[in-house]
Amino acid sequence: MKYHLDRRVILNPDSKHKNLYRWSLNEVADGPGRVATEQIPWGWSLYFGMHDLQHFHEDWLDRYSSPNPDAPTPRSREFIRANLLPQPATDAGYSETYSMFGTDRRIEDITIGIYSAGDGHPEGCQVYSGSSYTTDVDFRDITVPDNIAFSITLSSERFGALARAVACGDVTGGRLMVSGISGYDAKRSL
Repeated sequence: MKYHLDRRVILNPDSKHKNLYRWSLNEVADGPGRVATEQIPWGWSLYFGMHDLQHFHEDWLDRYSSPNPDAPTPRSREFIRANLLPQPATDAGYSETYSMFGTDRRIEDITIGIYSAGDGHPEGCQVYSGSSYTTDVDFRDITVPDNIAFSITLSSERFGALARAVACGDVTGGRLMVSGISGYDAKRSL
């Protein structure tokens, strides 16, 4: 696997302003090039517009969690998927863009998956991201782009109401506000 990074990213556990932030990231280029220092944890809200909402229902046979490999366990799940576009908090005349630390590439693949938490499980949100890489799959090079994926779990009742609204076309878009995610930073372009 080969990651597509332009600069090294180094964790700096020391801070000049310990009351504001305890750590930062530094991007270091080999040879001449841009060096970004003290990229600190972002404490403000990030906003995304949702589009292309789709409701899915999947059924499959799970061989890996079954006690008997010859008798796979039937599984199913419903989920809602949407693409996200960065948006500013207000109409401030700039646009938000995101790139992975160590790169200058604009992240185009930003998605959200909304799932039912199931009875007795808490609602929540997780975010996953990854830098672009190339890997060999069955003697072919496959390149995966930079990406960010949000995963939201809702109560069964709230998920069901949203799934019905998306499935019948009553909800076709929306706005996602995310707060308090350390390590994510919005770059503003004028």
